[in-house]
Amino acid sequence: MFSKYFIFNLIILFFFNITLNFFVDPYGIFRDENNNIYERKIAKDMTNNKSVFVKSVMKDDLIKYFLVKYDKSKTPIVLLGSSRGYKISSNIIGKNLKNYSIGAAGLEDRIAFFYLIKKQYDPKLVIVQIDPHNFSDSFNRIQPYFFSYYNEGLHNLGLKPSFKDRLRNLKRKLVYYVDPLTTLESFKILYTKVIGKDFYLENTSDYNNGNYYELIFDGHIVSPDKFEKKSINDTNRLVLEMLKGINPTDYTEQGYIFSPAKFHTFIKFINEISKTSKVIILIPPYHPLIYKTIQTRTLNYFESEKLLNKEYYNSNNIRIVGSFSPFAINCLDIDFYDYSHPKESCFKKMKIAWEVHDIINK
Repeated sequence: MFSKYFIFNLIILFFFNITLNFFVDPYGIFRDENNNIYERKIAKDMTNNKSVFVKSVMKDDLIKYFLVKYDKSKTPIVLLGSSRGYKISSNIIGKNLKNYSIGAAGLEDRIAFFYLIKKQYDPKLVIVQIDPHNFSDSFNRIQPYFFSYYNEGLHNLGLKPSFKDRLRNLKRKLVYYVDPLTTLESFKILYTKVIGKDFYLENTSDYNNGNYYELIFDGHIVSPDKFEKKSINDTNRLVLEMLKGINPTDYTEQGYIFSPAKFHTFIKFINEISKTSKVIILIPPYHPLIYKTIQTRTLNYFESEKLLNKEYYNSNNIRIVGSFSPFAINCLDIDFYDYSHPKESCFKKMKIAWEVHDIINK
């Protein structure tokens, strides 16, 4: 049995944790314009055409959020995507770009970010990079600080968040108060205020051990050397380990359920964007080994690609570029970091620069 003294201290610690996270508010859920948080400073440096080096890109959604809010350049081409789109740079597409890809982004994040950007201006071209899980009802990771933009975006589509979406948002707000990661960020902010230093690097002179992610000012990310210089054998070993660890229901009709309703929302979203901007729906491939494995387990995991090609076959303002199949693009094992993240070499094989030039000039 726990003593009364222990329980009392536990209660005090619990309420201290809640109070700390509420007043520091490290992720800006309640007072995002007032806190001089870590991600805000990084975004400000990036808007001044600086590259920033960080140990982790875990909260890249906040970095990109502030990048949208502080960037006044009104770059004519923007990219909305997930970590599978991290590598897409201005150099790859041949024109100035702002890459707003964020890790594990769902359809909800893409909708929220588009309407956040639209409050600033209407881009000439919007590249929407997609993943299969964007069309599954079970995948929704949008954070509370983006929910109002998501809500506004759905309203413009004549839709509204489901009860389940609202319940998830409320749960995430409540968890925010007691989340150990939130507490860690709160202490980091207090620490940096005391010592006057930040937990990131601003120049290449400190980039000497290859353990940092480089956040380029156009929004794309350069991985540490241990990832960039990974051999093909290391990559394939990683993919094989991943395949050994998948559950019997992963990538099956039971483990992945394609949602026609969510696909319909995506179509409405793309059509809404096309009223003011041209659109490229970008489909990066998967590693050949994982693609073959998924194809033997289910036919509906990549269903969205077939339906999108059918939907926009004759469209002038909306174009499909790429494929989930690496064989359709001739992306080889060496063109991947792991089972789902293509390297720059793979994106170049997709001829994105030509597609961008062609659709903009039509």
